[in-house]
Amino acid sequence: LIIDIYIFLYIIHYMSHESNQFGAVTEIVGAITIGEDPTPMIVEVHPTDYCNQACSYCFHGGNGEDISRRGDMMAAGDYFNLFEQAETMGVKEISISGGGEPFMYREIGQLLEWLAQSSMRVRIVSNGNYIPESAVSSILAADEIRFSVDSIYPEKYNEMRGLRPTS
Repeated sequence: LIIDIYIFLYIIHYMSHESNQFGAVTEIVGAITIGEDPTPMIVEVHPTDYCNQACSYCFHGGNGEDISRRGDMMAAGDYFNLFEQAETMGVKEISISGGGEPFMYREIGQLLEWLAQSSMRVRIVSNGNYIPESAVSSILAADEIRFSVDSIYPEKYNEMRGLRPTS
């Protein structure tokens, strides 16, 4: 039990994204109380619905990608404008995650490079199975990166993720 509590406290300590959200509640409530419209602290961006996996629990129904939205991806320049406006407004963090695998977005390296030069924290959520060469150096500049792990057992992981068994 003591080990479980220690692990829980360790995880909570290092979950800065969640800490920042809870820490901002007083500030947000204060702004609302005096009639101000508070600035969002975190903006979450989903650059693509494409995914290299077909997880059984995914809202895409385990298909790996949402084919109906193929033409709906924003251009990198539009993201740069969004990030610039967010930074000007006082947004503290950009979270790159998605309805798909964010590293499947062609210009992900450019987005992460731009964000690395900004004053905003950068958080990335990924399945960790595909990282393009163009994004490697920028990942190292991110403040937080989370990789999804559904199981420590390869067979179970592959089953949940819709992947072929490893030999």
